[in-house]
Amino acid sequence: MIQKTKKSALLLTTVAAWFTSAAYTVSPIDLIPDIVPILGQLDDVFGMFVVGLFTIYAVWRWKTQ
Repeated sequence: MIQKTKKSALLLTTVAAWFTSAAYTVSPIDLIPDIVPILGQLDDVFGMFVVGLFTIYAVWRWKTQ
């Protein structure tokens, strides 16, 4: 039986955040439509940036536990 620990839950949330961010980037439903020249792509890049920061934080927290 697989034991769920805080470490595995932390890594699972990181993977879920990446899948969610990828789905948002590909999705035609956005906060700012991609038709708007610069802002449309910036909200996608910002989402990936936030998930990247979350991943760095999660890995740091995982190593310190």
